[in-house]
Amino acid sequence: MAQHYLGPDGLKFDPTFLPLAIFVASAIVSFSTGTSWGTMGILCPVAVTVSIGLVGDLPPEQAASLFYASVGSVLAGAVFGDHCSPISDTTVLSALACGCSLESHVWTQIPYALTAAVVAMACGDFLCSHYQQSWYIGLLAGTAALVIIVYAVGRKTAAATPAPQ
Repeated sequence: MAQHYLGPDGLKFDPTFLPLAIFVASAIVSFSTGTSWGTMGILCPVAVTVSIGLVGDLPPEQAASLFYASVGSVLAGAVFGDHCSPISDTTVLSALACGCSLESHVWTQIPYALTAAVVAMACGDFLCSHYQQSWYIGLLAGTAALVIIVYAVGRKTAAATPAPQ
């Protein structure tokens, strides 16, 4: 079990929650700024520094796993936020390419992105990092959860009619 680290204000922090905290922070920054590359540039140095500082006293295999998960959380959160942000250039161009309004495009993307993010946090962070399960258990659980969600909530689309020639 990982140790808890005391902050300057006396609060305890379990380093197994570091990837989750970094993912949430990265998603918020990316959604707010509309840029995934800018978020990665801002948060990667911070995440590397903080994760090295927190995992330095852990066994090497656990420290490496938390370090890689922390850096990966920056990348995943940055892409998540950029995908949903209404001020992102890719979101604006996607709405134009689809021929719909920006607002309706954003509102159609958010449920999919949030579902994937919640499943990834539950199966990837809690199951793998906090409960010390292997990565393939998290991958299988996440895949199963997404399949169940699609069958439980998903619906078939109407057949497309061919465009007039």
